[in-house]
Amino acid sequence: MLRVQLAAVENMTKMHLLHQSLNIREDIEELRQTLDNVHEGDLEEIQKILEDTTVLYDQISQNIVIPSQSDSWTMTESFEAESDYSDEEEDTKQDSEWQAEMTAIQNTHQSEMETIRHHYEHQLKSMRERIEHEEARRRKLQEELVQITTRNDQSLTTVKASFEDVLEEQRNGFQEEMEQLKREHQKELEEEKAATRLALEAVRRAHEEELKAATSRKVNIEKDRDGTRQNFSAMLEQMREELTNLSAAYSAKCIENAQLDERLSALMEERERGGDR
Repeated sequence: MLRVQLAAVENMTKMHLLHQSLNIREDIEELRQTLDNVHEGDLEEIQKILEDTTVLYDQISQNIVIPSQSDSWTMTESFEAESDYSDEEEDTKQDSEWQAEMTAIQNTHQSEMETIRHHYEHQLKSMRERIEHEEARRRKLQEELVQITTRNDQSLTTVKASFEDVLEEQRNGFQEEMEQLKREHQKELEEEKAATRLALEAVRRAHEEELKAATSRKVNIEKDRDGTRQNFSAMLEQMREELTNLSAAYSAKCIENAQLDERLSALMEERERGGDR
C-alpha cells in the first residue's frame, strides 16, 4: 500500500501542477528504495516511511498551483479578446475541479493512511502480545530451571551424605577387622613365646637332671672312667646338638614372627590406602 501511495505522489509531480521550486522526485525515489530494502517485520522503519510519505503529501497540498486568469491569458495569447468571458468561466470551472480533485486525493490519502496505521497498530499489538507471551514463558522456564537445580542440589547432598555414611561404616568395619587381626596375631605370638619358654625350661631341667645323673654315675663308677667319660662326652655332644637345634628352632620362630609382623603392617597400610580412595 505504501508503494501505491508513492506512485500516486509521483504521478502528481508529473501533472505540472506543483510549484517549480518544489523538487521531491529524489525524495520519492529514496523512499521507494528504502521500502524495497526494508524487512516486513521492521515496524519502526515502515512507520518512518509512512511519516515521510505523509510529509510529501503535505508538501504537495501546499505547493499546488491553480491556474489563474492572468496565467490563462499568458498561455493563450493567440486567443481573441472577445473570448474573455468564456475563459473566465473555464478558469473558474478548472479551479473548482482541481479543488474537488485535491479534496478527493486528500480524503483517499487520509483513508489509506488510517488503514495502514490500523494495520501496523494491529501488527504491533500482536508482536507485543507475542513478546509478553515469550517473556512469561521465559520466566516460567527460569523458575522450572531453578526448581530443577534445587532438586538436583538436594539429591546431590543426599547422595553425598549416604556415600559418606557408607564410607564411614566401611572405615569403621575395616578398623575393627584390623584390630581383631592385631589381637589374634598378638595372641598367637604370646602362645608361641609361652610354648618356646616351656620347651626351653623342659630342656634345661632335663639337662640339669642329666648332669646330676652323669655326676652320680661318675662318682659311683670310677673303674669304668674311660667308658663313662666317653658316654658322658657323647651325652654332652648330644645335649649340645639338642640345644643347638632348639636355639635354631627358636631363632626361626622369632624370624617367622617378625615376618608375620611385617606382613600385618603391610596389610594394614594397603587397606588404609584402599579406604582413602
